[in-house]
Order: sequence, then structure tokens, then C-alpha cells
Amino acid sequence: LSVAFDTYIIVEKNDKLYFVDQHAVEEAYIYMKKKEAYAQNPDSERLMIPVLFEIEKLPKNLNEKLEQLNSCGFCIEENEGSTYSISEIPCVLKNMSTGQLTQTLSSFLQDDADDERTIIDKILITASCRQAVKKGDRLTAIQIEEIITRFFKYNIMNCPHGRPVYFEIPRMTFERNFQRRR
Repeated sequence: LSVAFDTYIIVEKNDKLYFVDQHAVEEAYIYMKKKEAYAQNPDSERLMIPVLFEIEKLPKNLNEKLEQLNSCGFCIEENEGSTYSISEIPCVLKNMSTGQLTQTLSSFLQDDADDERTIIDKILITASCRQAVKKGDRLTAIQIEEIITRFFKYNIMNCPHGRPVYFEIPRMTFERNFQRRR
């Protein structure tokens, strides 16, 4: 195992070299686990202290988006001006930091994109992205090994955003580049 540019893990396996994006694999794995956890337990957890956050750019469909969030296990209420309070969250998100939670919700509320993903999918994808190791993070050998084990064990092909997580070069192609094979 080796790492290039503090981002891509290089693995030799089955006569191939794999170049694996550490963030994309980790993000896909975290998303898969969060989605499974939400399916098993869609309940909410009441926060001991409500979290306040401000929405800088109020979207036209804000009330609709808040209703969607509240139907998925959140309890978000309007305060003064553009300030809102979160008093309940889905249990699957209870380990998120306050900053990650408010950034995730703000991103969703300010996103005008209409795609076919459900609200909870969008939230879980954003939460997984924020929680995963990042491009440029220097990982320990144990972290690298865990990422590669998950990559092969779960056959992770794409991150939740749809980007590929790896590419491979067969040994034959590699050796042709060094003119060792024809």
C-alpha cells in the first residue's frame, strides 16, 4: 500500500494496480452505514439544548423544505428573523458535531436543485461527506488498511454523489508502458 498526493491509495491486487480515492470510499461506506441505521431506526432524539442556526439565503420554498425535514425526524422551528432552532434530530445523526449538523441543514435548505433523491438521502449524503476523511488528509497505516478493506469487501464503485472511487491498471498495460510486453 502506498498513497499519492495524500489522497489516492495505491494497491496491488490480482495483477492490477488500483488507485483508490480515500475520501470517496470513506464517504460511500459512511453513507451506506447511515442509511442502514436509519432504515433500522428512523426514530428521533430530542436534543438536551436546542441548536440555533441562521439561514443566510432564505429560499422561496423554505416552509416546504422545513416540513420535509420535520417529517423525516427533525424538529426545526423558526425563531426571530432568519434564525431557526433544532430541538430533535434523527437518531442516525446524533454523533454529528453541532457545526456539521448546522452546515448540513443549511446546505440542504439553500439548495435549489430538484433531484429524485429523498430528503433523508440528501441529508445522509451531506452528513457522510462532512464526516469522511478528506482529500489531503494524511492517514495512518491502520486507516488506509480499513479503507481498502471496505473498498474490496463492499465492492464500492461510486461515492454517493456518483463519482467513481477508483481506477485500475492491469499489469499487462503497466508492463507495456515499460516495453516489457507487446
